[in-house]
Amino acid sequence: MVDPLGTIVAAVELVQGAIKFCKQVDGLPQQMTQLGQRLEELNCFLIALEAVVRKKISSTNRPLASPLTLQLGHILANIKNNTAIVFTLVNSNPKKIQDVMDEIDHQRGVLRDFLVLLNSQGLDNLPQPQSPQKTKAKGTPLGPSVSRNDFRLLFVDPHNIARSVVAEVMTRVLGQLTKDEQRKWPIAAIRSAGFFVKHKSDCADMIGAMDYSQEPWYYMPVERGGGTTSAVPMDALFDTHLFKKRYMQSPSQSFDAKTNELANKSKGLRRHIFDSYDYILVFTCREYRNVCKLRELLYRNGIGGGDRAHVVHLGAYLLSNDGPNKIDGGAPKPVEIIKPKANKTPWENRQDWDAKVVQIQLAIEGFLQQEMGWTAPNVLADRGF
Repeated sequence: MVDPLGTIVAAVELVQGAIKFCKQVDGLPQQMTQLGQRLEELNCFLIALEAVVRKKISSTNRPLASPLTLQLGHILANIKNNTAIVFTLVNSNPKKIQDVMDEIDHQRGVLRDFLVLLNSQGLDNLPQPQSPQKTKAKGTPLGPSVSRNDFRLLFVDPHNIARSVVAEVMTRVLGQLTKDEQRKWPIAAIRSAGFFVKHKSDCADMIGAMDYSQEPWYYMPVERGGGTTSAVPMDALFDTHLFKKRYMQSPSQSFDAKTNELANKSKGLRRHIFDSYDYILVFTCREYRNVCKLRELLYRNGIGGGDRAHVVHLGAYLLSNDGPNKIDGGAPKPVEIIKPKANKTPWENRQDWDAKVVQIQLAIEGFLQQEMGWTAPNVLADRGF
């Protein structure tokens, strides 16, 4: 591969063309729509690859080492060959479409592993490629990383007044309970933000101007922000077994903590998040796609979109009543962690949030266990739910 960057850009353009094809051709089955979604996820990793390779070449002022270019060339050739098949699938049987989706998932995993190695070992210390393994479920980019204690997490929902704040506070308390038992806690920073919020954001105008024409339901008006956290989610959160254990000895401390959280002001995203956080965690496919599109837009404009952060759908760590959620019997599909509707009686709204808080806690614990090798503290053994 003589020109690594040129080859990456060509792969990006081909994948983007396939995404556009899946969206614009009339009469496509639902499975083809899902194929387009898989391609969007693959494109996020290609954009990150382009960014990191460009940065590495620029910083060293020399071409990539030959073994590295050979491995990268092989990965990109497989991606391009499989993507080219997409344009022939309109009248194909479901099994053939599913086979292409499975291969895209596999290639995304190989590309993800390649990026992890670039970030952890550098270009000149890349080991020889091993036999590739099938990827994990969507939203699970890395295996347990128990040796680190400096992970940075950012929870993102549309307006940073409910789910993202619940998740931030809950994760912080899980950390406190873990450290109280002298157990290892792998996280150094936990934050939350809203995608469609102007307050403290330096990219809200870009978010408002993003192209939502293909998926207009992914758009929400960009709000001013700076508002306080919703009271009902916080009431539900502080009534959980988790918080009762944390503040068992001091009810007044629990009251003060809840008061502090309710006083927090909702804030938006900043351009540096993809370079500043290890994981950006979202709750629905809409938020997942929007964050990935923002990363691509920032990178294309040369003002962000770095390769450090993994965008993760928290619902990938939940199981449905019948086991893992599936897409047409194929790859696992994340559970959508949707904000409860507010147009109910106060009692019904509180009931909905009680259930939602438990769902968020289970997803966070699953994420911590699978990705960071976290062990739940003994105090959580008797959960109460």
